[in-house]
Amino acid sequence: MQLSDGTKALLFVLKDRTAEWQDREEALLRVEAYFQGSTDALDDPASTKKLLAGLGAQIVPDERKEVVRAACDALLALCAAMTQDGDDQAHRTLGRPLQTAVLPALLAVASSPVKANSWAACRCMPEVVALCYYAGLLKVVCAALKSTASPIVKRCACECIQMAVQSWPPEVIGPEAKRLEAVLLPASWDNSAEVRALARQCLSDFAEVIPERAPVINQGLAGSQSSIPGESLLPSSIGPLGTREAYLLAPFPTRSQHNTWGEPESRLPSNIGPLRTRAAYLLPPLPARSQQHLG
Repeated sequence: MQLSDGTKALLFVLKDRTAEWQDREEALLRVEAYFQGSTDALDDPASTKKLLAGLGAQIVPDERKEVVRAACDALLALCAAMTQDGDDQAHRTLGRPLQTAVLPALLAVASSPVKANSWAACRCMPEVVALCYYAGLLKVVCAALKSTASPIVKRCACECIQMAVQSWPPEVIGPEAKRLEAVLLPASWDNSAEVRALARQCLSDFAEVIPERAPVINQGLAGSQSSIPGESLLPSSIGPLGTREAYLLAPFPTRSQHNTWGEPESRLPSNIGPLRTRAAYLLPPLPARSQQHLG
């Protein structure tokens, strides 16, 4: 599938941030509508790269929240349309520009003091990773988890890894074992209780998918028990390594019940598909406020 002339014209609006924010928001909404209505993936890598570059240019920490949110929605619609047929070439075509341009932009926004933008980026990143099977995405996420001091970015990185472990084929996620263990084991005794819980759950999920890595993970976790006073990483009352119950801790701290836009916060709303299905990672429909742009 080739981009329509109208969609190509929108790229001129998205090439930089000089246009009025309302015009850029409308262009992003039209890109989202275009891919929501498509059943074929883009077969032109150059067009894909240009479009992703345009979306990435709008995802910056100090941008208006309407533009960042619309860019994230358009990005998810593009990823879903490109990967719905399970074509390996589509994942590679999409993955490289995501690795080099889009994920770094999302990570920068995730730590933004503008809460609406941070929320949009943290909501978008795990869903992008779930949709696109490309090892380069884990390189970016693991590097961020290793280097950042931000608990928000660490949590988001762990969620991205968890989505990859749960969604990617074993033959794709398996070769990344050493990379994942190298960042998840230190994160399993992070200062943040939520980061620790997420890291351990990622390790448990990974051991379930790739059972031969269970002894290495078990040894790494056992060696870290003394790092957190009063907290045991391997309680005797929990299930064996490789089961989902192995590293479940207390529930995550309660977050705000509403997001920045006044909507109930839910990563997987009840009206979409269950975890591990493509529908599970698609965003809810745009608010009625924004639909008028599409006319």
